[in-house]
Order: sequence, then structure tokens, then C-alpha cells
Amino acid sequence: MTTFFFTAGAVTGAVETYRLDRAAASIVPVGSASAGGKVSTLAVSAGRLRLHAADRARPGIVTFAIDPDDGTLTELGRVPTDCEIVYLLLSRDGRTLYGASYRDGTVCAHPVGDDGVAGPAAGPPLSLGADARCHAVAEAPDGTLWVSALGHDLLYRIGLDPAAGGLAEVAAPVRVPAGTGPRHTALDAKRARVLVIGERTGHVLAYPTGGGAPREWPAIPPEVRLAPGIVRVPGQDNPPRDPASGLPFTWAADLVLSPHGRLVFTSERASSTVSVTSADTGELLGWTRTEQQPRGIAVDPAGEFLLVTGELSGTVSLYRVTDDGQLSRTAQAAAPPGQVWAEAAELDQRAP
Repeated sequence: MTTFFFTAGAVTGAVETYRLDRAAASIVPVGSASAGGKVSTLAVSAGRLRLHAADRARPGIVTFAIDPDDGTLTELGRVPTDCEIVYLLLSRDGRTLYGASYRDGTVCAHPVGDDGVAGPAAGPPLSLGADARCHAVAEAPDGTLWVSALGHDLLYRIGLDPAAGGLAEVAAPVRVPAGTGPRHTALDAKRARVLVIGERTGHVLAYPTGGGAPREWPAIPPEVRLAPGIVRVPGQDNPPRDPASGLPFTWAADLVLSPHGRLVFTSERASSTVSVTSADTGELLGWTRTEQQPRGIAVDPAGEFLLVTGELSGTVSLYRVTDDGQLSRTAQAAAPPGQVWAEAAELDQRAP
């Protein structure tokens, strides 16, 4: 088995591949594959050796075959989308790709064929309003989709509607505290909770998928001083600092869980920090300053290493993760500018 990291380039429109050298605690650049003009998000199917990339410049989903020996990518197909997708989620059964659009406030569903290639949308996208600023999709155990709406401070609950041939709201949305700006989401190891990072607060919120009281805890170190964040509007000149306090606006980005589910990793762009908190207690376990404006982070399937990308950096960094949540940088590799997403996959070199 070999572990690879894949990153998406919003500037180059390419997907970069890095091989993890576990013994040397290092990463080796493998190659680059063009996916369009502005790649925003990735979804990997390790078992089927497929990688899906969303291009926002020429809205569409590109499917690549992954070579299990060296991680190189070969394009298999491209399908247009009705909106600019910023988040892709592959369903648990691998048969559907769900996408969220920040600019348009929509959610879409694209079937995945027997060949692992994404096809045309199953129906029209579900519009939640442009000001919803949809950002992420999580699939609960019952198949319900939890969609974060940063602009509405809501987690919408969406499902497939066979009668309409598309998506529809299937339950009342979950309201998060005002000013949170729910962004990226993840399910815990038992699929019992949806965790979400607040872009505007830097707080993690955990909502039981079966109902019940949520938990909330801060992920930004107390010594990092930031102002409450704003809802950023595409195409506008969004100010980086609060004019009243002079402090940078909070601008949290990614959230991922360790494979065993005990550690929560989050990135915050204004302070260029990555934090580790406990999924059980919410305790801040460790943090580090890292790539400039870190956005995409990914933990390897063994839970030993974390890859961090920076939107304004010419590098990606690899960190060793200890059992108690401490981070230590072990390697750095060159990267094109504008890396906004990261995925990790362990591939079986014996796979067909």
C-alpha cells in the first residue's frame, strides 16, 4: 500500500500529486494534471482508483484515473455543472457526487457510472438562495445531506426527491449561533455527529445526527487575536481587517478528523495557523503557524501525518501527528501558488 496526497490549484487549474515516504517522514512530488482553469475541490475514491476535481472557471467535474503505482492521473471524462462547485462529496456507496456552490447558493447531485466517471446531473440543482453561501455537504447515516450555509447560519437537511428527479429539503434546517458562518463539515468516526467549523468564529460545533443538544468549542489558540469574521462576497473587495479594532477578521477554512476520530484538525487563514482539538472534550491539544493563508489540510489514512497547503505559499508542509495531538513539521515541498484543497488516499498497488 502506498499513500498519496493530492492538492487542487485555484491559480494553475491543476491537481498536484505527492507520494508519502513514511520511513523518511517526507513527501515526494509526483506530477501535475490539468483539470481546467480554477480547481476548487477534490473527491477521491481510493478503492475504484478515481479522483474527481471541480473546475470553477469552466464549471464542470473532471474524473481522473489514479495509477496505484505512482499516483499519476489520467483524465477519463468531464461533465459540465450548472454552478461553480466549491465542495465535492462522494456518497458512501460511491454512486453519487454531491456539490455545493458558494456563489450561487445551490446543491447538485451527479451520478457516478460503473466506470467511476461522473455523469450529467440527475436533476436541476436545489437553490437555497445566493446569500446562503453554501460551502460543504456531509452525508448522515440515514442518507440525509447536511449542507452548511455560511450566509444563513444554517445547516440545511437535504435528500434525493425521486418524484422531482433532484434534491429537496427533507427536514427543518438546524440553526447555528448567529455570526458563526458554518463552513466545512465532517462526520465523526461513529457517524453520530456532524462537526462544522465556523468561518467567522473559528469555533467547532458538533451536532448529533439523531437530534440532541450540540457542543461548541474554540479551535483558535487564545494568544491569537482576531476580530469576528464577515461573510465574504465573491467578486467584491472584502476588507482583511476590522476597522474598529484593527485586528484581522477571523477566516477559518478547513476541518478534518483523524481516522480514529479523536483529533479534530482545523485551519485558520488570517493567522496562518493549524490547530488540533479533542473531538471528545474540545480541549486545544496543539497548534502551529504554517503555510501562508492555510486552506486545505489532509491527514493520511494511518493518522500519522498531516499535509497543509497555503493559498499564498509556494510550498506544502508535512507534519507528524502524535497521539496527544502535537504537530511537528518533518518536510516541505515546492507547490504552485493557490493550493486550496488537499486529499489523502492509500492505494493498493495490486489493484486492477
